[in-house]
Amino acid sequence: MPILLTDKTVDALPVPEKGQKFYYDSKEARFGCRVNAGGKRSFILEYGNRAAGGEFRYTIGSRPEWTTGAARNDAKRLKAEIAAGRPPHEEKHKAKADREAKRVAAEAERLAVTVADVLDGYVAARKVDGRKRKAKDKTLEEYQRLADRVLKPRIGAVKAAELAAPAVAALYSELQKMPRRIAKAKNLKAEDIPRARTQATAAMRFLSAAMAWAVGAGHRPDGMNPARIELEGTPKRDRVLFTGEVPRVQDAVDAMAADGRLHPTAALAIRLLFVTGCRASEICGLRWEYVDFRSGMLRWDDTKTGALRKPMTAEARDLLEAAHKARVVGEPWVCPPLKPGNRNSKAKRPPTPHLRPDTLGKIFKRAMEEAGVTDKDATSHLIRHWFATDTYGDKELAPLKQMELVGHKSVATAQRYAHFSDEELAEDGQGQADRRRERLARERERGQVVPLKGGAA
Repeated sequence: MPILLTDKTVDALPVPEKGQKFYYDSKEARFGCRVNAGGKRSFILEYGNRAAGGEFRYTIGSRPEWTTGAARNDAKRLKAEIAAGRPPHEEKHKAKADREAKRVAAEAERLAVTVADVLDGYVAARKVDGRKRKAKDKTLEEYQRLADRVLKPRIGAVKAAELAAPAVAALYSELQKMPRRIAKAKNLKAEDIPRARTQATAAMRFLSAAMAWAVGAGHRPDGMNPARIELEGTPKRDRVLFTGEVPRVQDAVDAMAADGRLHPTAALAIRLLFVTGCRASEICGLRWEYVDFRSGMLRWDDTKTGALRKPMTAEARDLLEAAHKARVVGEPWVCPPLKPGNRNSKAKRPPTPHLRPDTLGKIFKRAMEEAGVTDKDATSHLIRHWFATDTYGDKELAPLKQMELVGHKSVATAQRYAHFSDEELAEDGQGQADRRRERLARERERGQVVPLKGGAA
């Protein structure tokens, strides 16, 4: 039997032991309250009939969010909508259909995204500050090169959602077999041509990072990164500059600079590498404003590992003061381009306002050849390894100061840069063994057994 529903009567309606029970209003036809076994009270409106296509029940809202009077007024409004041919269930179905249409459109858009789109999107994302630190310009340049020359020509047109791990593994195998660009012009036999394995690994790491970004951007299902495949480790370079090779290379630089075979700027850069232990990119990117003659410090705002400072030793000061006196007025770079026209170069690579690290590397190879050091792994970065090994081997310096002088932020990196010869290890090992033997002898003397009174020895 219908009853007059008010807030008081609704709150007092008995709760069924199970299921739900309906109570209808005596004032507004087909308006009522549903009470479930959990005690929840919801206002409902029933409408339609079986003969006209079906009966429907629409939930208006629940107590206490809705008052009975407000729910009754909304029931009247809904009845007017129904009479005008706009029943609420059709609106509900329409909203559901709209949501489904949006989902299908979003899925179609996701499926239309190609690997090339993902690569471009990831590079664009790394150009701005966000969850990850903004990528360095050199890193972005390498990303773009790998995308345009290595990955896009091979898998750029593949739908990102369809890229699978077996296809990525096959691509990795293909890239590992590619000849290094530098070997093409040397007329080597096929079996003697070195392979671009390092580039292949770098391309896969870049692709993996881009696909992880694609997952976060909704272009691939969660947790499905097809580029997470097993990669070969980068070959470890055990080559170091031996103590006897360093003066030979330095003498070769001096000789080449003296007879004009080495540009003064290139000679300055190589000499600064030896006396500072910096990376080639740091010396090439050194501005005069970073050189503080008063405090005797070199400071970079941003390097591979962030801000960097280096002490200006007497050797470094002599080199920099001479270069500062000889510089062109207004020149901001310690090592400007070897040819002024390079700043307006029309080459494929973007022009740089200073000496490029790769150019310095080629010049250093010439100096190494002049010095009789022709090892294929003999690069300018060997100077940094030599400097680091010499610094970490200095027992007068605390470990943290050693890392500060070299410019390392982590112990793991420092360990990779410390190289010691067999002779050094043998000498240090024997010294440590002698000290250990002396300590044990002292312990034996202090630990001799003394008989106790009244007891056995």
